[in-house]
Amino acid sequence: MGNLGFSISSKAIELGYEKCGIIKVETVADYQERVNERISRIPFGEVKYKMVAGYAYPGEKYPWAKSIIVLVVPYSTFNVPKDFDGMYAKSHLFDNRVNVKAEANIARKDFGTFLNELGIKFVTEEKYGLTGVRWAAYKAGLGIIRRNNFFYTENGSYCSIEAFLIDKEIELVGVPNLHDCPDDCNRCIKACPTGSLFEPYTMDPAKCVSYHTTRPITPPSNVPTIETARLFGSSLYGCDICQDICQFNKDKMIGGKDFVGLNELLEFMHPEKIMEMSYAEIGSTIGEKFWYLHNDDAVWKWKIDALTYMMNQFIPNYEAAIKSGSTDSNNDVRMYAENVCKELGISINI
Repeated sequence: MGNLGFSISSKAIELGYEKCGIIKVETVADYQERVNERISRIPFGEVKYKMVAGYAYPGEKYPWAKSIIVLVVPYSTFNVPKDFDGMYAKSHLFDNRVNVKAEANIARKDFGTFLNELGIKFVTEEKYGLTGVRWAAYKAGLGIIRRNNFFYTENGSYCSIEAFLIDKEIELVGVPNLHDCPDDCNRCIKACPTGSLFEPYTMDPAKCVSYHTTRPITPPSNVPTIETARLFGSSLYGCDICQDICQFNKDKMIGGKDFVGLNELLEFMHPEKIMEMSYAEIGSTIGEKFWYLHNDDAVWKWKIDALTYMMNQFIPNYEAAIKSGSTDSNNDVRMYAENVCKELGISINI
């Protein structure tokens, strides 16, 4: 199967993937050990990591699967819109999973067509994956996982990972040219504003800024307290702090091209505009792209995020937009806006 493996890898590189590796399905079984170790380190770990149950054993759902093709998708070549750097996480700005015009989305479909032509049965899952993709990429020798929990190639961590389960038994494992994090480096841990990243290779998702700002429900409540929200700084949707502070990501976002469809959405991504729009308008614009907060029962969280950002980055021009939240149709937004106004000393008529 050696030639077949190299043919698959060559096609992946031709389609624009940064790296490609292939491992046997059982190779990721020790992912369960990593998850159990993580669970033991954080409060209520079993609850917080239930979403990855089964990722160590993809063959249980797909018993015909024998190998996993692991693909690295770089997004470091895209331009970060100046006004939104730090406001929106780069992984979400350049998310290709639901954008049918995105280069990587087209490449994924073309790669599937190629596998079909080879007579290979496969399955992939665009949104959430079929296994622990960072661990699979590590086991495939495509890079390493650093202390901030992110997967790195020689080009840094500004990449996403895809996995295809196939019915052929193939192995193609690389050897990354990377050094481990220095033992005395804790820049990412010190920089984490909420203490979510509190030990190397360990994070508490319930404290993570990304989880708070990109999920409709943030345990233990739907809305952050003002005290917690104050820690989010300039993050409106997602967070890049532990990646951007990393010495191994220095100068890795090289830019050079625009991500398809992003420039057309910039006018809707400002916090004041979010407060101005109806929930239907939010869902049909930024909700389509930033799809974690797209459904009718989730779009209200956009206004919570916008209010948090404007509170933390307050300028007088934000006052009217903040006050408008106190008359919003959503009760959670109204109550949160009132608390933000109280925190900032803004008078409102209720």
